[in-house]
Amino acid sequence: MRKKNTLIKSAIICFCMIITAFRASVISYAADMGTPIWEEPVEPMEYISSYGGNLTINSAGTATVTGYIRGKSGVNDAYVKVTLQKKISGTWSNLKSWDDQGGRNAAVEDTYTVTGGIYRVKVYCSAGTEEKTFYSAIRNF
Repeated sequence: MRKKNTLIKSAIICFCMIITAFRASVISYAADMGTPIWEEPVEPMEYISSYGGNLTINSAGTATVTGYIRGKSGVNDAYVKVTLQKKISGTWSNLKSWDDQGGRNAAVEDTYTVTGGIYRVKVYCSAGTEEKTFYSAIRNF
């Protein structure tokens, strides 16, 4: 019986190590590919369930901006604003903004044609009394 318990514990530990390694490699791969990485917030929040955003730019110069917020049950004032920014003379300048105000959830997805330069999106979202602002990865075109 003791040998069986040791074997089960070893199998569980191995399984957990494999899952942890797999998750890390998937997140790293997704980040390298420029795909959105939607992660739950680390800190516990009362109104916001999750939020995220991303910027991709294709070879033709079409930038796709995304941003979203998901509110917890009972939220009716979710809001998201996505601002495309370009680095000009060392400073981030706003090019265009999109926003959405939903009930429990709000989301933005749109495109914008860009020329050569360095870009990112700023995502601001709120629900209830909670607010979050974050930036996408920087994209060169």
